[in-house]
Amino acid sequence: MRLPKGYCYSGIVSGIKASGKKDLALIVSEVPARAAAVLTTNRVKAAPLVVCQERQKRGLGQAVIINSGNANAGTGPQGLRDAREMVRQVSQALHIPPSLVWVASTGKIGEFLPMNLVKKGITQAAQRLSPSRYKEAATAILTTDRGPKISLRQGGVGKIKYSLLGMAKGAGMIMPQMTLTGHATLLCFLQTDLTMASSTLKRLLKSCVDRTFNVISVDGDTSTNDMVLILANGRAGNISFKKNSPLYRQFEKKLLEVCHELALMMVRDGEGATKVVRLEVKGARNHTEAQKIVRTVGNSLLVKTAFFGGDPNWGRLVAAAGRAGVPFHPHKLDLFYDQVLLVQKGVLKNSMAERRAKKIAKKNSFGVILDLHAGPGRAILYSSDLGHNYVQLNSKYRT
Repeated sequence: MRLPKGYCYSGIVSGIKASGKKDLALIVSEVPARAAAVLTTNRVKAAPLVVCQERQKRGLGQAVIINSGNANAGTGPQGLRDAREMVRQVSQALHIPPSLVWVASTGKIGEFLPMNLVKKGITQAAQRLSPSRYKEAATAILTTDRGPKISLRQGGVGKIKYSLLGMAKGAGMIMPQMTLTGHATLLCFLQTDLTMASSTLKRLLKSCVDRTFNVISVDGDTSTNDMVLILANGRAGNISFKKNSPLYRQFEKKLLEVCHELALMMVRDGEGATKVVRLEVKGARNHTEAQKIVRTVGNSLLVKTAFFGGDPNWGRLVAAAGRAGVPFHPHKLDLFYDQVLLVQKGVLKNSMAERRAKKIAKKNSFGVILDLHAGPGRAILYSSDLGHNYVQLNSKYRT
């Protein structure tokens, strides 16, 4: 296993979490790196994201400090001062400019950070930095997750060999809607030892996020803290590559693989989730309309509870599609569970199809396709089911 060159990691217990679990992570490149990020489109943004927005235009970074257990959202001017103080503490501990430090938080909204603990924790995290401690960092960013989410890929073209490492967290409050200008929460931190122009890095990240993290949903809620950040430090020794070059195409494929793997881990790890369902709407008039329908269906509580019960309740799927605000002809609609045609031209095909669909709906992972037969529009959403454990966990999240 070859990790990206020139990165160190740490994950420690600072005391933010009452559970005594790891709650402060630090990721550091030995040299300034190109940086690109996509952030939540929620109008209520956590203080750390306001700080990160200031760094997006310059596109450079060398360190990322992440705390879990406290979102530092809904905390007003004091929260912003605390986020900037976290940056300042890392800057002093590592002897790097504050402008190269990014910051992220996840956890309970509306509570102030215990900055005395955070400051001591940053000092400790800086002292524990090591290339081998990436699993500690991946663990320290978790909240309701059942375990760390890590993905690693290697690649190379000619003499250039590189690696890409991704770590993420997210199990609830997951329906990311992230942009370059703008999911518990979705956080993802990617590191590669390639170098590339800032414009190239931004284009690659946005493209991959749009096809992975932005097409998942656990509960339909978009967090105040969603963030995906990538660092590219150039330690692989390559020169900047152009779009559609062999290295560009290969790295895009690796980045897409890592993001897709991490995104699916989030759906599988959804709070109380027992199933992952790949929803596809095709045959819409255009992509935008297909996307509206697939999101409405995938976030329907009645649909998600039917998934939980292993019930191929096609009436709920069709009804959700019909309230998405998109015109289509119900008598043209076909609906599939995996390869089984369950609904043909808007009506149940037969009892045999229903029995076959019920067997499919009992599986841990399956696909549902709605074909509107109205045009070329197509959209996909990976959704979880919704069961007792989700309600139990979120009814007691703050207590």
